[in-house]
Amino acid sequence: MQGLLLRTIRFSGLRAAAVAGLLLVAGCAASATTATTATTATTATTATSSAPVRSGELRFAYDVSFEGLYGQLEDRLRAVSQLVAKKAEPPATLQGLRRRAQADRDLFLRLLRSRGFYDAEVHWDVDASATPVQVVVRVDLGVRYKITRFDIPGLPETLADLGRGSGLESFGVQIGRSAVAEVVIEAEKKLVAALLARAYPFGRVTERRVVIDHDAHTMEVTLVVDAGPEARFGEVIVRGTQHLEPGYVERRMAFARGDRFDPVRIDKSRKALFDAGVFSSVVFSWGELKDVSPEGHLPIIVTVTEAKPRSLGAGVKYSSAEGFGGHAFWEHRNLLGGAEKLRGEVEVTQLQSTGGLSFREPDFLRPNQSLLLSASLEAENTDAYDRQAAVLSGGLERRFSETLVAALGVAFEQSRVRGVDGDTDDFTLIGIPLGLRYDSSDNLLDPTRGQRAALAVSPYFDMLGTSVDMLIMKGTESFYVPLTRTHRHVWATRFTVGSILGEASGNIPDDKRFYAGGGDSVRGYRYQFVGPLDADDDPLGGRSILQVGSEVRVKVTDSIGLVPFAEGAAVYAPSYPDFGENFQWAAGLGLRYFTVAGPIRFDVGFPINGRPVDNIFEIYISLGQAF
Repeated sequence: MQGLLLRTIRFSGLRAAAVAGLLLVAGCAASATTATTATTATTATTATSSAPVRSGELRFAYDVSFEGLYGQLEDRLRAVSQLVAKKAEPPATLQGLRRRAQADRDLFLRLLRSRGFYDAEVHWDVDASATPVQVVVRVDLGVRYKITRFDIPGLPETLADLGRGSGLESFGVQIGRSAVAEVVIEAEKKLVAALLARAYPFGRVTERRVVIDHDAHTMEVTLVVDAGPEARFGEVIVRGTQHLEPGYVERRMAFARGDRFDPVRIDKSRKALFDAGVFSSVVFSWGELKDVSPEGHLPIIVTVTEAKPRSLGAGVKYSSAEGFGGHAFWEHRNLLGGAEKLRGEVEVTQLQSTGGLSFREPDFLRPNQSLLLSASLEAENTDAYDRQAAVLSGGLERRFSETLVAALGVAFEQSRVRGVDGDTDDFTLIGIPLGLRYDSSDNLLDPTRGQRAALAVSPYFDMLGTSVDMLIMKGTESFYVPLTRTHRHVWATRFTVGSILGEASGNIPDDKRFYAGGGDSVRGYRYQFVGPLDADDDPLGGRSILQVGSEVRVKVTDSIGLVPFAEGAAVYAPSYPDFGENFQWAAGLGLRYFTVAGPIRFDVGFPINGRPVDNIFEIYISLGQAF
């Protein structure tokens, strides 16, 4: 029996205890070997029948029952039982049925021993006089053995904590608990993983010794370890690049030469490379034991496969509040050999149309810093205003960590805006947008845990025409809380607050004011229709906004989900929310269809305290969750 060690323990001249090792194979443990004083071997009995011998051409239908089992243990035996699995295919003879029962008995004994019942006995009876034939499996579990010792010799002094107390508990081992085979096997796997995590990439278990004492009903386990040398990150060797510079891959590493070996940093490096969008596969490996330098440096090999650099994409959406819409884009993700991204995009809805180009150069002047340039033409035709604009912008984006990103830039905007009062004004604005984003969520389109926060501060100065100087501030916070361990029920909530300082409401361009309502704001109201209206029921916007929303995302099946939601917002004329009673609320129900690209959402929202101008309900169809 591979991997087993047999020993005999003597206790002060008393009788010898039979000792056997344990190996789990497909959920079963090998039989424990017994000495002369060990438990008497289990016997199988068969019931004889005085009924006439039936023709070999007949099929012996039967029922099977179990006695002496309970709960999950019975479920496990039934799961491996051939008597149960092949009940719909009964044997042609009684002898065939007895062979099937005997095979189950042997299998049951191995499984029971793997669960700590080393003295278990299994008997079966066949009553051939009954119709159908009755097979009864009787199990006497006996005493369940306990783990009384778990040793890990060979650990370096710096890793001694792994072999005791909380270290053993982290492997799932608790002294005094049942002697379950899976615990031993899983502990060995977790031990090797712990060695890797503690900078010992060549650590391994060289020997497993499991001692069973049938007199004391105990198990003692020894895992002999060869930890190998402690390693540090060495040279990064890049393989597989064709059009991309190898230096780009090296700059994405979350570690530096000489840092202590850490698989978590390797995972972060792999994620950074995938997030760049220029690779279809990324594989990390490291050299062999002989490649470790005297200083402990271990070369890291990164093998990549470049993805196609160009792509096209398109999408559609619909809402009764905003009408049909669609967008299309073309993208080149490695324009100059350094993962520079050039993107052209057009988006058209019944309310607005935009088109433009954007350029991103990564590692601009320093790693994790990108240069951003963009140019766009924009047109909007809403109930609140009509606008045509040309916008040029440039700036820097700095990533401080996996979750925190900051951006600073300058924007030039030439626009013509006609407000609800019928007046048309031309604006030449210079903006200095400052942004800060935090994102610890687990998925872009369908987050199930974590949070997102965004803060935008944009001073604007009018260079020509009417003097307009203002500061626009807006912050948004979203939380995603799994309500079950499987993340099939998620509570999501969002809070937004905004303020405009420096100008009276009448002097602020209509397109720069705050509005609420629509599929990305308060579902149940028309686009921009939450807030004050003029005499013709057109939105006026405001200098401050307060918005809240909450929903429960329930995954009914792997492809279908339901989302009840409630949202509300208020738009205020002053620069600060007054938390008055003019909040407008809506509630509704959404349907989700989960695809590889993300969930397709279908939402129906109903105003709760709507006005005569508001519709009874609004419908929204799009890709991705609402927030």
